Amino acid sequence: MLAKIIDYQGQRAPIVVSKRSGFITKGHGRLMAITKLGWAQCAVDYQDYESEAQEYADMVADNKIAELAEHDDNFMIDTIKELEMTEFDFTLMGIENLSLTDGDWNDGADGVDNIEENLDGISAVIKVKCPQAIKDEVLIIVKRAFLETSLEGVEVV
Repeated sequence: MLAKIIDYQGQRAPIVVSKRSGFITKGHGRLMAITKLGWAQCAVDYQDYESEAQEYADMVADNKIAELAEHDDNFMIDTIKELEMTEFDFTLMGIENLSLTDGDWNDGADGVDNIEENLDGISAVIKVKCPQAIKDEVLIIVKRAFLETSLEGVEVV
């Protein structure tokens, strides 16, 4: 997937190499992708590290920071709708198994398949219609939204 993204976007971030040791500290995946694409040259940033420990710390921190990143799915979906990217190849954004067509996303009640309410017991069942290919992603978004509220007794199944 990274090779496909780099082929589409170009190399947006250099491979970082230590002047001290000659080892790559950042960009191992980019190098593999660029090699796969058959490029003869790529951007390289040579860095001065004071020690092997500093090199290693920079490499580990770069990977750990990426692991800690959180993605705002609601913002992404709103932006996709705003930019009318329904036919876009989402693997170019690093997202697999997402395919939207104009009819897949509706505003308001059109996106709700069925709502059953019992106001005496204050309970509701909400069924959301979405493409099967993104069912898991939508469920994650719904669960996250309910977990971020302070509503007691809310269960997402």
